[in-house]
Amino acid sequence: MAGILTRIKIKHVQGADIAYFYEKEILDQIGLIPTDFDTNETFFNVGDEFEFGERRYRVVNIYSKFFNQIHEPHDYGVNIYGVGEQQPFNFQITYEVENA
Repeated sequence: MAGILTRIKIKHVQGADIAYFYEKEILDQIGLIPTDFDTNETFFNVGDEFEFGERRYRVVNIYSKFFNQIHEPHDYGVNIYGVGEQQPFNFQITYEVENA
């Protein structure tokens, strides 16, 4: 059995898949700010705003999905920004966003 292999998906409320992230370093690039309590922690919650590309977004929903098997990434669908290397995953966190 494999460990938890996570993919972060940013999806617009109108349906567009904005980006997929497989590496924490790339997720850090959207400007998340570490907490005052512990600078090694960063939260990403409903209501948080971030800038990605040339747009600003607000998180409106968060969904998680567990898969029974490891999924190999594919090029189906749209990944507007196409950042980072695609990696296998068996857990997905989707951040549904709106324009801020």
